[in-house]
Parts: sequence; C-alpha cells; structure tokens
Amino acid sequence: MENMSVCFVLRLDSEGILNDHEEETQYQNHIKHILSFLYSHQEFSLTIALSGRKSEWLEKKHPEAIELISELVSKKQVEMAGGGYYDPILPLLLPVDRVGQIEMLTTALRKLFGRKPRGAWLTSSAWDSSLITSLNSCGMDYAFIDMSLLLPEYQLESFCSKPVIVEEYGKTIKILPLCKNVIPSKSDSPQDFLSSFFKLSGNKKITTISTLFMPEELSFIIQNGWMEEFITTITNEKTVTLYTATQYLKNCHTYTRAYIPACSIKNRRPVKEIIAKNPESFRLYSRMIQISNEINQYRGDKARKKAAREELWKAQERTAYWNENLDLIEQQAIRQKSYNHLLIAEKFIKETSSKTDIHLTSFDLDMDGIQEYICRTPVYNSFLSMEGGTVFELDARQSCRNYAIVSECENGLYQRKFFTDFFADKNSFFDQYQNGKPLLNNPFRDIVYKETAFYRSRQELQLEAEGFYGKKRQNITLRKKFLFSDNSIQVQYIIKNKSPDYLKCYFSVESNLALVDFDTKNRRIEVISSDTSITACSNQLFVHQKDVSCCQVSDSKTSSVFTFETNENAGICILPLVYEKKPYATCFTFFWKLEIPAGYETEKTLFLNIQQNTKKALSQKKGPSATKS
Repeated sequence: MENMSVCFVLRLDSEGILNDHEEETQYQNHIKHILSFLYSHQEFSLTIALSGRKSEWLEKKHPEAIELISELVSKKQVEMAGGGYYDPILPLLLPVDRVGQIEMLTTALRKLFGRKPRGAWLTSSAWDSSLITSLNSCGMDYAFIDMSLLLPEYQLESFCSKPVIVEEYGKTIKILPLCKNVIPSKSDSPQDFLSSFFKLSGNKKITTISTLFMPEELSFIIQNGWMEEFITTITNEKTVTLYTATQYLKNCHTYTRAYIPACSIKNRRPVKEIIAKNPESFRLYSRMIQISNEINQYRGDKARKKAAREELWKAQERTAYWNENLDLIEQQAIRQKSYNHLLIAEKFIKETSSKTDIHLTSFDLDMDGIQEYICRTPVYNSFLSMEGGTVFELDARQSCRNYAIVSECENGLYQRKFFTDFFADKNSFFDQYQNGKPLLNNPFRDIVYKETAFYRSRQELQLEAEGFYGKKRQNITLRKKFLFSDNSIQVQYIIKNKSPDYLKCYFSVESNLALVDFDTKNRRIEVISSDTSITACSNQLFVHQKDVSCCQVSDSKTSSVFTFETNENAGICILPLVYEKKPYATCFTFFWKLEIPAGYETEKTLFLNIQQNTKKALSQKKGPSATKS
C-alpha cells in the first residue's frame, strides 16, 4: 500500500438540535465517547470544527470537556478550526459581518483552548471567491469545502498529489476538500476503507485524504471497535500517517491552482440563487442586509452599536435561511427567532429617537426593482409591498416580534399577508372559506399597484390598481389609501365599477396573524356584532355573515392586542391555518356584499390598532370607535 496522509475532521455544532435535552443526549451518547477515545489514544490526531453555540453549551454544561480538549490541543493531537460564530452562510453576509463572526469565534476558541485557529469551517460549504479577502484578513490559512464542489480534474488532483489553492486579486487561501461519501461501516475492514480511496482516485498514488465525520458517525465506529482496529493496522503497516489539517499543510510544499465557482452543497448552486427562489428566506435576507447597513451607518453610542451587531450576528444563523430538514412550522419558528434578534438589534440603534416620531419612507428593500414602503412608529414597523398593496411585515417593536411571518398555505398557492383584497361571488366565497381554502381567481391579489400620492409629513400613501372580475370580465378600479399613526393603520378602499353592467359580488380583506398558540389561556378572540360580544373559538372556523363592527385578538404571551374595526358593519371569517395538523397562523377576513351600478363607486375602511401591555378586554369597551371617513 502506498504511503498516505489522512486528516480526520469532526464537525461539532447544534444544527437540528432544538433544546437542551437533545444537546445533552448527543453529548452523552456520542461526544463523550469520542473525547474518551482521543484521550486514551494519543496517536490518533483529529481536527475539530466547533461552532460558537456548541462551544457556549460545552463551557456551561460540561467544562470538563473543554479542559480535556485544551489538553489535547496543547499536545498538538487535536486542532481546533474556526469559522462563523453563529454558523452563518458567509456569502450572504456583508464583509464586515463575515469578518466579525469569524473573529468572534477565533477569540472564543483562543480563550477556551489557548490556541488561535488557522482554518475555517464554511457552513454548507457555501463558497464565493470574495470570501478569500475576508478569510485572509482574519488570519485564516485554509478552509474546508466539500469535495463534490471541485471540478472533476481538481477532485482527482486533490486526491492524488496536491491540496488546492485559490486566488482572488492577489490573495490566496488553501482549500482542504472534505470527502463525506467514504465513511466506514461496521462490515468494512480498515484495509477495505483505505482501498476505497484508491478506487476513487483511479489507483494512483494518494498523498492525502480529508474525511468529514459527524459525531454520530465517528462515535459509532469508535464504540463498535472499528477505530481501534484501524489505529492498530496503520501502526503496524506504517503506511498511513494521521495528521491535523495544519500539520498536513505544513508538510506540503506545492499546491494545485484552481478556480471554484460560487456554489454550495445544495445542487452545487450558488447560495444566493437558492435564497432568491424562496420568498420567505429572501425577505429575511433583505431585512438582515438592511439592519446590517443601518448598524454600519450608526454613529452613536459604541456600546449600543456593539450590542446591536451581536444581535444581528445571531440572526444570521444558517437554519433561518435554508434548512430542508425542517418542516414549514419549524422553519417559521426559526425565522421568527431571527426576526426577534433583528428587531432587538434595530431597537438598540433606534432607541435614542423621540418616542413620538413616525417615519414613513420608501426604498427597494427586497431588491426587485420595485419600491417598498416602510413606516416606523414607537409601537410598530410596517412594511408594505406594491405587489397586491399588502403589508408583508408587521413588527411589534416592544415584544420584538414579526406578526406577519406566515408560512405559505399547505398547498403552496399564495403567500399570506395583511390587507390582501379579494373579489368573489357568494357561492365561491363561502365555499372556499368554509372549506379552509384560499380564493384564487382574484384580479388584485398579485397585481402591482401604482403610487398616486405619497405624503411623508402626514404619513399617507395612496395606491391604485385596475383589474377585471368574473366571467364577464367587469372592469374594476381599486384605490387604497393608507394612513399610519403611532399605534394604528387605516386602510380606505374606494371601489369603482367601470363596466357597463351592475357589479354584484363580495369584497373581502384578508389579514393573517402569526399567532400559533391556540390555548385559550394565552389567546382570546372577541367579535362585536350588533353591540354584543362573541368569543370565537380560536382553533375552529368561525363565520359571522353580517353586523360585525370589531374584532379583537389578545395574545397574553407577548401582551399584544390587535383590534380590527370597520367603518360600516361587515361579515367576518376567522380561519386557523394549519400545516399537517399543526397551526401556523390565524386568518381574519372581513367581507362586504357589493352592489355598484355602472360608473359608480363605494367606500370601505378597515382600521388595525396595535397595543402592547394592554389587558383591557374588548367587552369592556362601550362600542366601536371607528367612524366613516
């Protein structure tokens, strides 16, 4: 057998672990056995890529593990690799955040283990050549990338003779390709394991192998005795040497120049391409970039800026943007956590502004070439899209929660937002809603509105769109006027029948609140109909066809109260939204029966009031306060 260098790499992170109990289970069942084996086999060298969150947990729960690893690092038996502290997808971040996250983990590992890491773990092997400059500035000598991302000729070269080196504008970084598809099974002998690499490389001379293990995989072959046999075999034959990554690179004197295109382990596609095709992930990404830019431009208290940046970095964890292993409900929960960190970061740098300030601005937040409108008040943030004239993000600033983060409905037909408008005939309307289905044949849900007036000083926005309804394709003009105040949003609708025929239909306005807890102790939904308070059951369909003037939703977990009021009585449909029997939001729809002659118009107005730390029940109110505009 030819002489060979082998680098074993162990990845320790908290991906897929949802609570402390699961962390402890992984430690007791796997990590503990790995550390024990390392301590008793000094000839076994290993590189450990440890995430920031996992290092925090080990330091808090198992300081003895930190002490043991520190001892192994001092003996150069174990090497610690760095990377982004919160497991971010580095190509998604601004350079200042990339460098900040890498340096944060570098500092933490140096303090814990007494040695600065020289290599970087790239989450999801997400690569872009612009990372070279950031890695260089952080003092990184090398980075790990999945072997499959290299072009075939470079894969063979890295197996057979030299490691890979990549360049960007005169700066270089060494790449150690990781092989994940050659993990020994219980039935494989050490000789079979080593022979498999010769087959992959066409039986040419091999100088290095870098093999990636997850804790479960490495623990398995340790506990079943395979690793013990492997160590004995390579010791007796003296044809294989185990190295840490830095030890191997230190013995290398030549490299293969290569170019690695922007890509990731998901279908070998650039991570930004993947994110761009997921509307919810891209909205979060756009918001993250916006907050990052605002923090960079902040020139106030340095302590506030530092605290804001740390919250921003927590929001950059990979699973919030891309995790195929979680269902829609779990993904929504993780994204909500990221929004929470972003809003806390925003709060740090915006707290010094006046408590009565209301700011209405417009810019292209999601980078689609169309302006979005952002209203910031002391109580809430509202983000409004020209597409459908809808609010796609509604943040309660005190609780730092986005109440518009709603997963797509189970059949993926359309995205749930606030103030989505529908026109439908009576049969279609009630059949759809009573069966929990969305209204699809709608001319205004996805249409791009045009701006007709925008007044920053009085916080007013006017939009207009034109569409066609029904089989007769009756021409309708819909004007929407948004008025923003410190704790409310008023939406006035002016509907004009431009067709020569009488317009008879139902007009409805749908708003979706990301409230998933259906426990009546934490949630209360009250409806005012004919001055009578009715409590709606939050986990069942509720339909009241007329005389509804007000609906209030109380969420005691965040001390938030949302009150919908109309300028004239309407019907209401309250529908719990579920995915595989799990709730992810509640849909509130107000509807009116329209009968508009040719050339005439009608007006409807809906008010949304947002309060926090208010526990006054709707039944204590004297009656609806809204009046017709």
